[in-house]
Amino acid sequence: MLDPFTIRKMTRLDILSVRELHATLLPVSYSRSFFQNLLVQQTRVCLVAQLKAGGDPVAFISAAMHPEQQRIEILTLGVLAAYQRHRLATRLLLAVIDTLAGDTAASTAVFAQVPASAEPAKSFYKHMGLHPTDVTRDLYRNLPPGSRDGYLVSGRVTAAGRDDVDRIVDSSMWEMLEMGRRLEYT
Repeated sequence: MLDPFTIRKMTRLDILSVRELHATLLPVSYSRSFFQNLLVQQTRVCLVAQLKAGGDPVAFISAAMHPEQQRIEILTLGVLAAYQRHRLATRLLLAVIDTLAGDTAASTAVFAQVPASAEPAKSFYKHMGLHPTDVTRDLYRNLPPGSRDGYLVSGRVTAAGRDDVDRIVDSSMWEMLEMGRRLEYT
């Protein structure tokens, strides 16, 4: 099956729909200036995934590079429920690491804050090679009492995460080659 998604940098025209996506998926609200800073600061970026057929973004990741420490901070990450199980979070995480770290991607540490109650997020980051290192009490003040704590997860993205994307790319390339061969014979 061919990949139906495009991953690209957020543009000024995307800000409204990406803000709405954040509001839908995350327990924290972000100001317009947060998104504008992602466009203008060289050490920050927001990538979005959308269907190649067009429409609004269905997933996002925003991150900041801390070059003095050679670390990338994942600021936000989310995928609409209807588009989960397409490896978009994995692809976005790897794309943001490559975008911000470039040639040093393999040696760059990554960290993020995750709500303690967000089991799928904790599982995802663990699969990618990031593990809980610290707990921050009452980090998410707008969540119900008892679920406001957040974990700091950190580490280096493992080869397992990169292999997942390689398999996706390899299968898409194989399908494109097969489609090309069929066209040659018709």
